[in-house]
Amino acid sequence: MTIAGTPYPSPVYSLNNATTSQTGAVIDIGSCTLAAVPPVLICTVVGSVTYVIEGSHDATNFSPSPTSLTASAMKDLIIGIRFWRVTYSSGTGTLTASVGAVPNQDGRLVVPNLKQLTNNPGAGA
Repeated sequence: MTIAGTPYPSPVYSLNNATTSQTGAVIDIGSCTLAAVPPVLICTVVGSVTYVIEGSHDATNFSPSPTSLTASAMKDLIIGIRFWRVTYSSGTGTLTASVGAVPNQDGRLVVPNLKQLTNNPGAGA
């Protein structure tokens, strides 16, 4: 993707056009913790969908948002929470949830990743 002549990274998807109840991929915003602005999760609903946004420090134990959501939304992700995902709880519509690049203090773009941990972060990794 190119915006104003400059390459712009594609977003990272937790869910992409999901149509059934499911837990999305885990997005790791660890590379974005030095960004000048928080990463933004954009959730787009078409039809009738109920979903929750979940955060985790260890990519294993997730805590859901206090309330379920039913409409499209943009949510700033909390920098101190490294891992995020979206769970499609119920409905008869389509849900897409993604996080895009953010600028760091130098003006360069920092991109979140899908979870790639291969060891136990609680074991001193």
